Formats: sequence, structure tokens, C-alpha cells
Amino acid sequence: MDNNSDEITNSIVEIDPPKHLAQAVFSRIAREKARRISRKILWLRIGFIVSGILSIAALGVFGKIILTSEFSILLSLIFSDLKTVLIVWQDYVISLLETFPVISVVATLSPFFVFLLLIKQYAKLESDQQIKTIRLSFRT
Repeated sequence: MDNNSDEITNSIVEIDPPKHLAQAVFSRIAREKARRISRKILWLRIGFIVSGILSIAALGVFGKIILTSEFSILLSLIFSDLKTVLIVWQDYVISLLETFPVISVVATLSPFFVFLLLIKQYAKLESDQQIKTIRLSFRT
């Protein structure tokens, strides 16, 4: 069996690939990578726009919720009746904490958090691109 495989191996004629094939494959790979990166950048930009619009809208809604909640009424009590608030400050702080609109704060800060995550992804993508550019410049 070993002789048979040697005969088969020796009888195979090596075919050289065309000279431009390697360059064509590498250029296609480079174009595909560039297309993927440009697609990622497009989605990041769309995310920036959407999270920016949602952040502005969330701030407006949060302002309305704060102004119409009991939290703002209790908070304004500190300006109108400071002596009473200082006398019962512990109960006052507990009442402020109980009436604080936590869900509204979370809903308001969510678009900002998404915006920060997108900035992180964009910075990572840009730093990867700069590193690749530097590597390519050293090779040439």
C-alpha cells in the first residue's frame, strides 16, 4: 500500500495557480473587510442618531414626570417651610426617597447608556482600523 501511494503521488502533475490569483483573493478579502467595517460604522451612526433623539425625548418626559410628581411638591417644601423640614428632616428624607421616580430615571438614563456603549464600540473600531493602517504602512 505504501508503494501504491508513492506511485500515485509521483504521477500527480503539479499545476501552478495563475500568478494574479493570490492578488485577486487578497483584494477580495480586503474589500469584504472594508465593506463589513463600513456597514458597522453605518449601524453605529444610526444608533447614535436614534439614541440621541431618544435621549432628548426622555429628558422632556422626565422633566414632566418630575414636575407632576409628589417628589417635586416635597422638594419645594424645603424652600417654603425650612424650619419644619429641619425639625423632621429624617422623615422628610425618607419621604423624598419614597416619592423619587426611579423608573423614570432609569428610562431617562437608558438612551444615554446606549449612547456611551456605541461610543465605546466606535472607538474600538477606529482604534482597530488605525492599528491595521499602521501595520500596513510598516509592511510597505
